[in-house]
Amino acid sequence: MRHEVVVVRCEDYGHLPEALTEGLAELGGAGRFFGPGERIFLKPNILGSHSPEEAVTTHPSLVEHMARAIREVGVEVVVGDSPGVGVPFTRSGLARAYTKTGIGEAAGRAGASLNYDTSYGEASLGGRLVGRANLLRAALRADGVVNLPKAKTHTFTLLTASIKNLFGLVPGMEKTGYHAKLKDVGRFSQMLVDIAGFVRPRLTILDAVVGMEGNGPSGGRPRPIGALLLGEDPNAVDVALCHILGLDPLVVPTIRAAAEGGFDPDGVKLIGDEVRTEGFILPESWGRGVPGGFLGRLVLPLVRDALTARPLVDPYKCTGCGTCARACPEGAISVTSGRAEIDRKLCIRCYCCQEVCTEGAVRIRKGWLQGRTT
Repeated sequence: MRHEVVVVRCEDYGHLPEALTEGLAELGGAGRFFGPGERIFLKPNILGSHSPEEAVTTHPSLVEHMARAIREVGVEVVVGDSPGVGVPFTRSGLARAYTKTGIGEAAGRAGASLNYDTSYGEASLGGRLVGRANLLRAALRADGVVNLPKAKTHTFTLLTASIKNLFGLVPGMEKTGYHAKLKDVGRFSQMLVDIAGFVRPRLTILDAVVGMEGNGPSGGRPRPIGALLLGEDPNAVDVALCHILGLDPLVVPTIRAAAEGGFDPDGVKLIGDEVRTEGFILPESWGRGVPGGFLGRLVLPLVRDALTARPLVDPYKCTGCGTCARACPEGAISVTSGRAEIDRKLCIRCYCCQEVCTEGAVRIRKGWLQGRTT
């Protein structure tokens, strides 16, 4: 797998078709990756039922024009995702998400079909941490996967981009089980790398035209980045994003996990335009001083409130819908008197509640020692 990443400057989505054409040409054209008669699964980030302007999901323009590009070489295209656990993984839940994000119309304009198959199959990952996992049957049956992530911050994994996007191939509520079993961000990230290593997407194209900063993946703020990133290796694409944002790649848990398995971040070569984003704001949950691995799991229960950020419910914004309670892998959230309440003793700081809240009612409070640690 090649570790070159093409960076194409793209200031707005009106210029995305040209930027995509330029990027694909630099990689050798769509015909280099796909052949006539193949069935390809396009995997955008459809975290939830959000409009494109919120910068939570992959922009529909990228989905439309990538589908067009590969259909031109005689490929059948299926667009799909298993959204975040705040969206019921049912035909009606998927339909609402496809409609709200604009991805449904985009797929239709491109002549691609939408996936409504919620069945899954067991995949033998053979990973460093995870041996087997259930993944969407539509993706498993395809000849290949194209990864179309969105560049965003993430309160648990720091960034959600190329590697994290493939977690959306895990069906529905099964995602919460991984949070419950893999509470340490390092182990959770290794699981993500294992899934990505099995899927081996033919191509990853990262929507970094407008990303998200702050408390992503849904509660942050849209932030113009002005780039489209294309590459064969999703780890390499994430490294390229770090360079654009001014981040040390090894600070990102998924990149660190990949590096522990042999991936070399220093071996990534950026081709194309020079794009830099100054002052990119990270999640408030980051800057924590608890070590990873076994020591971190031992120490965390003793110092969690001092050294880790915790989610809090804003009573003025909470509608008592219960989405956060259904998403919580530890059952730490209950809804009483029309308001969600979080049991601090049960909370594992995975921030799933903040991720799925559509009202912006879950905020992040830093631990009182976080600002004093490195």
